[in-house]
Amino acid sequence: MQAEAGATVLIGQTGERQRLIAKPGFSPLQLPLDDIPKPASLPPGSRMLMGLNPHFVGRERELQQLAQVLQTGDTAAIGQMATITGLGGVGKSQLAIAFAHHYGPFFAGGVYWVNMSDGASVPAELAQCGTAMQIGDGYAGLSLEEQVQTSAESVAGTDPAPAPV
Repeated sequence: MQAEAGATVLIGQTGERQRLIAKPGFSPLQLPLDDIPKPASLPPGSRMLMGLNPHFVGRERELQQLAQVLQTGDTAAIGQMATITGLGGVGKSQLAIAFAHHYGPFFAGGVYWVNMSDGASVPAELAQCGTAMQIGDGYAGLSLEEQVQTSAESVAGTDPAPAPV
């Protein structure tokens, strides 16, 4: 399995939607499209709060479609985004979780699960991504706003100290 250096996937959960945002380390991001990769360990520093559901079956086509969207998104975009929508209980979260565990190893920059259902808690969720990335000394002492900014810079690759790969 070949991971893209620095590629990152952020999974945002907003109640009735799941958003997967991929920031390729190099363009184009190379994800397997013909076969679903076997679940594997996520890259160091990832923040994935949910484990793979062993009873999740029969959604191979949707997993491949998500990989296709993230791989072939508009080249003018900073990152590619896929949104999973549908009624409550149809398996959007489980699909996003399965994608993270099957395709996550291809994102060497990490996989980050962020619950965005409560807008007020989003900054704390993003700051927790920085904690998972083990950004460095002094991170815990930063204000919440500074932690969010530092985490965003690390994911975007603008931080002089690279995120663990």
